[in-house]
Amino acid sequence: MTMVLSCIFQMEIMCGWLRIFILEPAQAIHGILFLMGSKAVFAASSSETNRELYECDGTEGTKLVVDLNPGEEGSDPNHLVIAGNYVFFYATTPQTGYELYKYDLEPSSDIQLQQVSFDGKIYPQPAAVGQAISVAWLEGHQWSTADLSDAAGRLTESYRITDAGYLTIDTKNLHSGIYQITLKNDKLQMTGRICIQ
Repeated sequence: MTMVLSCIFQMEIMCGWLRIFILEPAQAIHGILFLMGSKAVFAASSSETNRELYECDGTEGTKLVVDLNPGEEGSDPNHLVIAGNYVFFYATTPQTGYELYKYDLEPSSDIQLQQVSFDGKIYPQPAAVGQAISVAWLEGHQWSTADLSDAAGRLTESYRITDAGYLTIDTKNLHSGIYQITLKNDKLQMTGRICIQ
């Protein structure tokens, strides 16, 4: 079921600042993220869903992207970040818990929303700035290096992996946001996401 909300907005850029005017809001709009001209992706609550991900093009064509957690709870999408043609965000469902998702703004296939999987564990998730993050992987993987990149893909830090089962990341010099950790050896690589608040 596709549900249409009334969400008409106007954008105005003045002196480098983006001013946003919500002319006809839904019950509650949170974390508005403007991108690709007049398109917006945001978390909102409506009369039929609790906080879920919506997309709006500035007309009355606002649509629910997906109801990840149908019912009273909602999935509470948060930490929306743009990277290329994708919007990455965290959401919570009873089946998977707090997970990272990727929404494709210009899909080349029928799959527009994906859960980003990692063959291991990254914890705590999200972490506070200054809090150490442990990256652990399943037995059988032998990783030699790891690269930490920001949401724009810029390399932030490189690590040499000396332990067979985990890596500890010091976040005291990192800013809030979503990062990508890529574990590598001479044949393979595995990528996961890290959220720092």
